Amino acid sequence: LSLLENLDNIAYLDFMIARAEFSIEISAVKPKITSEKLIKIKNGRHLVIENELNKKGAEFTPIDLELKSGSTLITGPNMGGKTVSLKLTALLTVMAQHSLFVPADYFEFNLRNYIYFSLTSDDIKSGLSNFGTEISNLKYVVAAGDDKGLILIDEIAHGTNPAEGYAIAYGIIEKLDTMNSISAITTHYQRLANKLEITHFQVKGLDKDLLAKYHNHIREKGIDILNKCMDYRLERVTSKRDFPQDAIRIAGLLGFDQEILETAKNIMNNDSTGGIENNG
Repeated sequence: LSLLENLDNIAYLDFMIARAEFSIEISAVKPKITSEKLIKIKNGRHLVIENELNKKGAEFTPIDLELKSGSTLITGPNMGGKTVSLKLTALLTVMAQHSLFVPADYFEFNLRNYIYFSLTSDDIKSGLSNFGTEISNLKYVVAAGDDKGLILIDEIAHGTNPAEGYAIAYGIIEKLDTMNSISAITTHYQRLANKLEITHFQVKGLDKDLLAKYHNHIREKGIDILNKCMDYRLERVTSKRDFPQDAIRIAGLLGFDQEILETAKNIMNNDSTGGIENNG
């Protein structure tokens, strides 16, 4: 062998050893590739978020999630970790498709031709709003929906007026559900899951026992204590149900103006949709 060939072999060996050491360091497992159109995660962890939490003395709550061809809806309270579930799914899939072991107890997936991830942000360069940016990108995704993609959409169609946003979200999710891609969508439009006959996961939300335990410390320590009280695990929803209404409760625990909160409660009690949806 020539000197250059030996250098290439040594570099490859070093690369493989580094991959092995990294896998051990993050307690990773070998992904299972399947012919079924699914992504199955058991106790998955997002390494970046886990690292940041560990610096604060907190722990990442592992996530279980199973996505199949078509649409899956993820709902839950504010601060409940819905976006993290999407980021986790994207990260583990990218790692697996690059032949890396993944931080989970089990990961099974079907190879994807592309991954699309829509996170809400304004496109400053083009001058588009959140909604304009989202729709401009989604039109290409819908057009390529049969091309075995992984489509992840955070807070679908929330950047426009709620009535139209709900209707547009309904149409997009219904369309994606007929396609060959695997799609996961988070939303606050509470009637979507009950109206559409699709797979639905919901964040468990605030733990009542932990809230009672830490109640006297919440106003003093705020978000950090509330995070301890949140159960970020996902549970499969198999029947129609009311969504948790934790926003007003969280605001109250954080010491927000009680008069405003009482007004909000009265509106919620008098309007079962929370005053934001009047279509569908």
